[in-house]
Amino acid sequence: ILGVIGPSFSGATKAVGASYDAAGLVLISPSATNPTLTSAGFKSFHRVVPPDSLEGKEAGDWLASKATTTKKVFVIDDLSDYGKGAADAVQDELKAKGITAERQGVDAKTTDYSVIAQKVAASKDDAVFYGGYDTQAAQLAKALKAAGYTGITMTGNGGKSSKFTDGAGAAGD
Repeated sequence: ILGVIGPSFSGATKAVGASYDAAGLVLISPSATNPTLTSAGFKSFHRVVPPDSLEGKEAGDWLASKATTTKKVFVIDDLSDYGKGAADAVQDELKAKGITAERQGVDAKTTDYSVIAQKVAASKDDAVFYGGYDTQAAQLAKALKAAGYTGITMTGNGGKSSKFTDGAGAAGD
């Protein structure tokens, strides 16, 4: 064995990176995007996708480009290495662009997103960004629709899959 393609997620990659590095095994991730993975000192780690720092900057730029309608953004993360990293990057870019960002973490084990959805709707923020994975993003999308939230909704690459589109239905449009 010369190397491994994977793991799929940033947290799992962070957990095994030192072991693979010590064994001299090349680790190529097609999807681990946390920016700290490239600065963690793993000599054998490679990724084929951009890090969250780039994705988050672009997402923040896009939201800021809607400045005529976007003055405040509610940023939510699922407390995972991926979700927090993506949300941090979006929040940092929004701040750099002069956009106000409100922030809250919601554990990925949550099954009822009605409380956070009500908080987002009550905030009257113009947009919401969710840093987290597909199944939870779908649950949040449905809860936001049920709460009457009508602003811009956005998630990162972890939310983009058939699990999201199937789970969110029309709320994910």
